[in-house]
Amino acid sequence: FNLLALHGNTMMTIAYRGFGGSDGRANHLVPAEQVEDVVNAIEHLALRPGIDPRNIGIYGTSFGGGNAILAANRSARLRAAFITVPVTSGDHWLRSVHRFHEYQTMKERAFQAIATKTVSGEMAMVDRFDIVPPDPHSRARHTTKQPFTLESFYHVSNHEPIEEAHKVAIPVGIIGIHGDILVPVEQTTWLYDTLPTPK
Repeated sequence: FNLLALHGNTMMTIAYRGFGGSDGRANHLVPAEQVEDVVNAIEHLALRPGIDPRNIGIYGTSFGGGNAILAANRSARLRAAFITVPVTSGDHWLRSVHRFHEYQTMKERAFQAIATKTVSGEMAMVDRFDIVPPDPHSRARHTTKQPFTLESFYHVSNHEPIEEAHKVAIPVGIIGIHGDILVPVEQTTWLYDTLPTPK
């Protein structure tokens, strides 16, 4: 971001609802809400003094890369997108980081948590690494426990930007990494093969 800013671009980053300093339910990951937050932020940026609303792009990495693809279909403001190592299929991603029986168990637990919340109004919490088991590098960097709603597993498993990639109407720059141990490179190549625009 600093490099882009040094080259004359106005940059804006956001904290999704419930994350960072934003209001909302903490540690509850609902991709559809995050995409809505992105579109709202784009509208806010477009009305800022000194911003050309006809010349706005979006950058997203990892989970934010998939969100950027969906935002490109929901905002008429965007003129280009650039994404790196994107999660374009939440279900495939979760299956790739869990052993199959673990994936099945977590999905069952997530549905049970939703059923319980429907009656009690309370959300079951688990450690973030229960939802997405970390690679060794991530585990070494993030040593403190971080609770997340168990329901987040359900929402991530239904996050499928790849299903809307064929609707994208703006140019997209894409970087994937062979051998990435967190997001399989297939997530990037599927997106590249599906996008109908210059890429």
